[in-house]
Amino acid sequence: ESDAVALATNGIVTQAGNGNVSLTSLDGTITIDQVVTAHGTGTVTIDAQDTGSDGTNDLTITAAVSSTSGAISLTADQTISAGNTVGTTGDITATATTGAITSVGTDDILSGAKVDLAAATGIAAYTSATTLEATNSTSGNIVITESDAVALATNGIVTQAVNGNVSLTSLD
Repeated sequence: ESDAVALATNGIVTQAGNGNVSLTSLDGTITIDQVVTAHGTGTVTIDAQDTGSDGTNDLTITAAVSSTSGAISLTADQTISAGNTVGTTGDITATATTGAITSVGTDDILSGAKVDLAAATGIAAYTSATTLEATNSTSGNIVITESDAVALATNGIVTQAVNGNVSLTSLD
């Protein structure tokens, strides 16, 4: 799609096998307001690219995004806002190239084996991960609330922002 994307009433679901789901906007915001689910090892890839110059290339999630055990990849040229659960027993990668990653409320979590977050202007997320990695490159803080015990991945949690703070809280 070359403009903004919004899902229809029934969302996108693969119900059998290991089908993948890929949703890309070449120049516009993607709003996930209906369920997106990949069955089995199927992957979910959602990418709000910026091939133009309108500056509205966000990814907003207000309905569940999941895979049984496949990887989930979320990319936005600007901001990723998770207002509902993004979950898999596989890995989750979320990249906000020029913006921030945020999740709203303790029920709206990024849940996966490895959760890898990368943003430019800050990360404020609730996670449930076995392994966690986060990088913030330009400005803002990294504030992560983890629902249980977590191990840090090889690169750990890194802020490259001048005066950027890091806070990791485990609720377990």
